[in-house]
Amino acid sequence: MDIKKATCVLGVVLASGCVPREQGIAAAAWADTGTTFLGALASYLPTSKMFGGAEGRADLAVQFFEQGPDSSERTTLGAELHEDVDTNLFFMKSAGYILYRAGTLDYAVYPLFRDGVWKERSLADGSDTVISSPGDRPEGFNETLVIPSWSGAYQAVMFRPPEFTVLCRVDVVERATRTRVFTHTWDCSGGSGPQWQPDDSLVLTTSDLGGDRFRVKAPNWSAEAVDANAPTCMVGTSSGLTTLEGKSLSFGPMETDITVSEFEKITGCSTP
Repeated sequence: MDIKKATCVLGVVLASGCVPREQGIAAAAWADTGTTFLGALASYLPTSKMFGGAEGRADLAVQFFEQGPDSSERTTLGAELHEDVDTNLFFMKSAGYILYRAGTLDYAVYPLFRDGVWKERSLADGSDTVISSPGDRPEGFNETLVIPSWSGAYQAVMFRPPEFTVLCRVDVVERATRTRVFTHTWDCSGGSGPQWQPDDSLVLTTSDLGGDRFRVKAPNWSAEAVDANAPTCMVGTSSGLTTLEGKSLSFGPMETDITVSEFEKITGCSTP
């Protein structure tokens, strides 16, 4: 038996002897250029909860890699991580970084990603930098979601409320300096979340600021009303599972390949 392919740990040996490592894609995202995509391949030892329960994972390693849509060749991007990565993943290749959320999957009943730490991985040197952690949240807010602008120069840090409350908050941060350039708290029970536009402006739907929709943009980040009937790009940002050309990524937790499918082009989003 190849010792690199199978490892014995105490809790697994008692049940079924040596258990081979398993692999699966944890997350994927197109680069902002739309020409290549990023994958996160997880490798681990499956473990079982005593007295039943969901399967767990031991000795976890996650490797980021870049791949072209018409190639099986993969280029690793930095060192392995030894923590879970959830599906909130952005490949800001033009700006030189990967944005991801790392933490722990709770297997008490079924795999559930607990609030983790947002990090950037530099494409230049592979270093990882924490940009937002649970301790950074304002009082009264729960989960944090970070969404980069189309160019990657700015990031919208979204704070979600606890259950049975309706206040949301978004901070816009200039990535180069980590300076907060805009912040807003609003009743998000009837509105959508922040929506980056291709020109790096941010559109929110809310009843505040004198209208149902408003836009903020560098350099002054002052709010201006947006016509309710005016078209806006609903993609969110330049990196995700689907490109404006309609190319979409799909994968499964027990699959090591990422499938590229083609659908109709997405309209209403003109790149700058």
